Amino acid sequence: MRKLAALLLLALATGCSGGGQGAEPQVRQSLSAADAEVKFAQCMRDNGISDYPDTIGSEGYTVKDPDAFDKAQETCAKWREAGGLTKKVDAAYVDAVTRFAKCMRERGMNVHDPDPRTGQYSVSVDNKDRAAFEKAQNECVHLLPR
Repeated sequence: MRKLAALLLLALATGCSGGGQGAEPQVRQSLSAADAEVKFAQCMRDNGISDYPDTIGSEGYTVKDPDAFDKAQETCAKWREAGGLTKKVDAAYVDAVTRFAKCMRERGMNVHDPDPRTGQYSVSVDNKDRAAFEKAQNECVHLLPR
């Protein structure tokens, strides 16, 4: 079944790098934003999100498996950091998004709590439930920071 997903707010992930033997080499910090996006997209594809596009337009991206997507995004975050595409969020923002996610779940929507480092969260909605999703979103949107 096709899933409609909205990656709402801050689709940017924070970077991480490992150390020690066997760790991936550190990513250059001088990539352009465009090059970093392409590297990030390729990394997502290499980590199980085979249909991830090089760029995401205003139509967004359909997430079929939020858990696999989140795992791949965490693995690939280093590319966004290398291109200067990361943004730090404060605890108040993450708290507000967590309240929004809870509100959505209380209305039957599959909304993950946000990543505490990025504020990013994912939503999966069956196309047939789009009206219910929009109703729930309208009831909960007041919880999001402006």
